[in-house]
Amino acid sequence: MKLSGVKKAVRSGQCFREFSTPHLCQPQSNKCFTVILDQKLNWNAAEKYCEKNLPNGHLASIHNAFDGAIITSWLSLLSTDPWFGALQIGALPFQYSDSTSMDYTNWTPGQPTLPCAQICRTTVASGGIQCQQGKWRTADCDASAQFICEYGNYSTSPAPT
Repeated sequence: MKLSGVKKAVRSGQCFREFSTPHLCQPQSNKCFTVILDQKLNWNAAEKYCEKNLPNGHLASIHNAFDGAIITSWLSLLSTDPWFGALQIGALPFQYSDSTSMDYTNWTPGQPTLPCAQICRTTVASGGIQCQQGKWRTADCDASAQFICEYGNYSTSPAPT
């Protein structure tokens, strides 16, 4: 998938952060995604990392197939199934860490079974579950994994050529 119209996040006319990892901003939805390659954290620590290091940052919320396709295009760069923002608290339905509801899902058949969500990096059979690349599965929230952050409220400028 070719990602056209890539923008670089700016803050007060200056680059907010030098991105050495895949990064994409969507002006129409006023949000950016970035994959964190150099950290492997549990779900809660990953959420805190996004909150601390990015303006209005959270683990990624995937509200449509386009968002999912962007993230899926980065999976080959990862060594773990990455965390994203889906979380179930108690018996409540899954929601995202930014408090938005899950209006789009892409669960692997038989999922969800645990409270924290990851995206399947490769097609594998694990624990009797066939997890296809790009589909979602749940995992132990204390497991360490790479992760995808989302942030918003930015202005944009064309990416340098």
